[in-house]
Amino acid sequence: MANNNIDGAHEHATIPDLILLDLNLPRVDGLEVLRHLKSRSPMKVVPVIVFSTTQNQQHIRAAYEHMASCFISKPRDFDAYARICNSINTFWFKTATLAHVGTQR
Repeated sequence: MANNNIDGAHEHATIPDLILLDLNLPRVDGLEVLRHLKSRSPMKVVPVIVFSTTQNQQHIRAAYEHMASCFISKPRDFDAYARICNSINTFWFKTATLAHVGTQR
């Protein structure tokens, strides 16, 4: 993950408007993924929402230090989970103005 250029098979990949990232990934540390994303142009401007079960203040601080746009703790209740997902959609896609990287919109 050290290369800061998008190249090879990914050079024409679509850049997302928003990323939901869990810190608890199976084979890689979520904070390392965040560091990688925020070190790469054009990914630097893509908002990253850390959406994780952790309540660990060190992990939350580290997420913000590595330029997470926000940190949301996953609820255990399905209805609360659905409300949070709706809130994310409302804020990031209807209220906030996003930089649409690499697209003509």
